[in-house]
Amino acid sequence: MSNKTGNNRVVGITVIVIGIIGLVYLWSTFLGKSKEQESNLDTTISSQPELQLNKDQDEVNEKVNFSGRTAASSGMTMEVLSMEPKDDNVSVEVRWQMTDWRDWKISKASLNIDGQEYNYAGYDLVEGLFHYRDGSACHVSMNHDVVEKECSPAMIEEAPYRVDRLKFKDVPHDFLQKSVILKITEVNSIPNESQYCEELDVDTIAKLMQAEFPGIELECFQDPGMNWSRIAENTPYTNNDKAIDTFRQLVGEALQGRIAGIWKFDLSD
Repeated sequence: MSNKTGNNRVVGITVIVIGIIGLVYLWSTFLGKSKEQESNLDTTISSQPELQLNKDQDEVNEKVNFSGRTAASSGMTMEVLSMEPKDDNVSVEVRWQMTDWRDWKISKASLNIDGQEYNYAGYDLVEGLFHYRDGSACHVSMNHDVVEKECSPAMIEEAPYRVDRLKFKDVPHDFLQKSVILKITEVNSIPNESQYCEELDVDTIAKLMQAEFPGIELECFQDPGMNWSRIAENTPYTNNDKAIDTFRQLVGEALQGRIAGIWKFDLSD
């Protein structure tokens, strides 16, 4: 009888122990799932600002296209095609007419955002149709850093134009939600120091002078801080006053073009 009672006690204790172990297991499982859910919730919550930030950044870097944003001044028409933010910088594509064969460029511009002016940092050529002094014409486009050029006599009948990407730096990220005014105030044909001889093109000037001064030879020199051109020394026209005056006049026409005006564009939404 005592053995039977002892066995019953052992069985009872075993059942109780198993029950306790089961409860502990269930409790630990419940806690584990709760922590996992909390972790997932935290991850979801923490990812929401990141998603919003990425969305805002995409909106900041979105290219804005325009239609019909034109302005005319000093007999020249310009049109803004697009505006594209990139980090702290903004580029504005402008299509504009050129009056003749000279190497015209936009030399003065500013971007006004809510009354704050941001300076012009230069331009990159996108594409254009160019007339040249020798009577030829070519379409030039930029493929990354590669110049692609196609020339045809028929192009001289088409109006010359160019599309430039104007650059402005250190612009606030939220400028698209503000008042944005682009103002262009000057174009000129004054060459950059590193392009003096290329833009002057003394070979073409020599061809223009050949009829009056047969066999004339011209030289161009390009050094840092000092660029100049002249009739070649020890030639029949080196000291010919008429040839010198004609040469100076042709050089002045090529290098001293300047057109002032006000081409103003409201680029606000």
